[in-house]
Amino acid sequence: MCLFSDIKSHPDLPLEKHLAQVAEIAIELLEGKHVEFQSLGLTKEHLKALVKRASLFHDLGKATSYFQMRLTTGKKGPNGEHWHTGLSAILAYEPLLTYCKENNLNEIIALSPLLAILYHHSELSKGLPNDPVIEDRLKAFKKEILNLPILGKAGMDVEINSIKPIEVDCGIENLFSDLSLFSNDQKIEFRLLTLFIYSLLLEADKAYLAVKDKELYQRKVIPIDTDIIDAYKAKEFKNKKANINADREKAYNEVMTELESLDLINHLYSLTLPTGMGKTLLAASWAIKLRNKIQNNLGFVPQIIIALPFLSIIDQSAKEYEKFLGNPNEEVFLKTHSLSSFEFNGYEPNTAEFFVNIWKSQIIMTTFDQLLYTFLSFKPKHLMRFHNLLNSIIIMDEIQALPPHLWHPFSTFIKYITNVGKSYLLVMSATQPRFLDNAEELVPTIRKVTKEKGPERYFEKLSRYKLLLNHKDTLALDDFILKMRDKLSKIEEEKIMIVLNTRDSAKKVYEKLKSIAKNRETYFLSSYIIPAERLNRIEKIKNSKGALVISTQCIEAGIDIDMDYVIRDFGPLDSIIQVAGRCNREGEKETKTVKVIRLYDPDIANNFCPTGEFNAIVYDRLSLDATMGILNKFGSTEVMENEVFDLASQYFIELKRKDLGKNKTECLIDFSHNYLRNGKQRSFDIRTELRGKLKQYNIIVEKHAPGLRNEIEQIFKEDMDRWERRRKLKGLSNKIAMNSISVNAYNFNPDDIAEKGKGNFYFLKSAYYDDEIGFNYQPPSGTVIV
Repeated sequence: MCLFSDIKSHPDLPLEKHLAQVAEIAIELLEGKHVEFQSLGLTKEHLKALVKRASLFHDLGKATSYFQMRLTTGKKGPNGEHWHTGLSAILAYEPLLTYCKENNLNEIIALSPLLAILYHHSELSKGLPNDPVIEDRLKAFKKEILNLPILGKAGMDVEINSIKPIEVDCGIENLFSDLSLFSNDQKIEFRLLTLFIYSLLLEADKAYLAVKDKELYQRKVIPIDTDIIDAYKAKEFKNKKANINADREKAYNEVMTELESLDLINHLYSLTLPTGMGKTLLAASWAIKLRNKIQNNLGFVPQIIIALPFLSIIDQSAKEYEKFLGNPNEEVFLKTHSLSSFEFNGYEPNTAEFFVNIWKSQIIMTTFDQLLYTFLSFKPKHLMRFHNLLNSIIIMDEIQALPPHLWHPFSTFIKYITNVGKSYLLVMSATQPRFLDNAEELVPTIRKVTKEKGPERYFEKLSRYKLLLNHKDTLALDDFILKMRDKLSKIEEEKIMIVLNTRDSAKKVYEKLKSIAKNRETYFLSSYIIPAERLNRIEKIKNSKGALVISTQCIEAGIDIDMDYVIRDFGPLDSIIQVAGRCNREGEKETKTVKVIRLYDPDIANNFCPTGEFNAIVYDRLSLDATMGILNKFGSTEVMENEVFDLASQYFIELKRKDLGKNKTECLIDFSHNYLRNGKQRSFDIRTELRGKLKQYNIIVEKHAPGLRNEIEQIFKEDMDRWERRRKLKGLSNKIAMNSISVNAYNFNPDDIAEKGKGNFYFLKSAYYDDEIGFNYQPPSGTVIV
């Protein structure tokens, strides 16, 4: 007879203890959540029972001689005999069904904890994976573990010899088939229920392993003064005299006044104000005041999650938050994204990494990607954070950057997330896409004479810039350069910016114009320049009295610079308006010009881009066609800033008539994760949906970080397990990111330009990096680099 304590989940941890610990943590997490799955008829007690069973059953499959041998010898079974999740799910199947039947719940609900158990070590999917040795694993199961009292209380009363895996497999398939009988509300709530249980199990499964002192792990509420932004503004901006400051303060006061009577029943909000109107601080103050209002009225304290579209603007926004929060520690404010390090309050590496990964902070700042991964990815490392979205206040800045083909899945799921989880979403932009139905605008509507007006009140009075439309006819890049060489000396404005769509076109324009800039300082900005140098140049541009800036779209949103004359290659209307927001930003000068042209290069016309137009290389046809249609209907070649609000509204109405990803939503609801596009079956992958099919290569520019290769190689030389190595490499991630370039390419081999080092890190050969223009490489025919 084998003692319970002899059956291990981990080398030094009895399985019975691990199961009890996971159940304890998962239930504590659940108890701290205020959630309602109304259409499924689930009470808090139902949720507790389902979560407890998922936690207690999730690792039962480890009680086989195969897995125990794997722990003691390190040897894997040749046919996966040591795998445990499939067996755990088979053992859990009947008890979970029985619980649902006995509590008058639809049996389909048993699928949620079953899927959590089955995929807690792999990507969330549908049904049982093919497992040819499941029968052998059942025979090797140490069934005495089932005598544990905690398992008996949870309904684990199965006869091992009577279990038939093929019948369980068919039963799970039948439950998925029955899912089609659910209403749409039920289907979506069922998906969220699955993600919720999965998320709780994933975090609980790691908690005691990562944190020895449970006191450190507890998510404790840290008070944040309701008026912290008001005090910060009074001190920081008391001597600011810009004309736009009066409108900033007016908008701020209007929104704060409206917050006092805000109805907490509504969960979706928008904030629409022109660029330069202080939306970052306004939203932060709104969120903190709302946090305290929710605490007083609903009895819980929501986490604040801020999501930004680009890594390049996170540091700028984070500095603002750190200033008004008084240099907080990570328990209060945590900046986290794919390149951030695993540092948390000086804790030892394993604990710090875990706290960063579970977003253990009062305020989180992250990227759109990381936010979307929490509910649209299938990977455990991302979905572990899903429960953070419930009982939260989510701010998405520059929401127009969300690709239109994701509008439907995003708006569908976020609506239910906020309802089920009593959460609140605020989307912000100067060019509000308004794809979120029923989102309440924070800028109040006020009657002006005979009309009621909301945010447009702040746009109508602006005259900082005008759009000069020269986009109807294409202009060859070489001809544009010739025209600019003749015109540049005649432009009276001090600070000129030309924004191109691709890095190669920007580089070519810079090289041809820099020699005739005369008294102007010249700056080149693109992601061909390493971020460390790019940030340095942006600071110089801010302080420059006369400059010629040649840039890609990396300057579009969130970069606080002020130019006098701007030329923008054709692109989506929201992108054009965002660039225009860098022109005469403070409104201190007379109306300035933003000229829109449409450039092409006959030499780059190919199957990838038949027209040779640079806009077609980087933007989707949907947005470009909508922009062309709106601008062509405008009836004038000049658009004043006070007309931009209406234009943008028309543009987004036009986009909403297109395919916004409904088929993607449906494939997530039915768990197939496959959808039809242009007659072809495609697998949904959120990373591909965001980044496209072009492969991205991250390449370190060694000449700017001469010791970095040695640091990386030293980590690979040291004797350590893969997790410790990963943590040490993550500690270098910021240094690597600040000294790397990203190459998005088609039919490209990085070995042509870089040396491959340890850990698949690429180091750019010095011949291919120029200190002025950055990455300097002429691709061969057939290779496309964007």
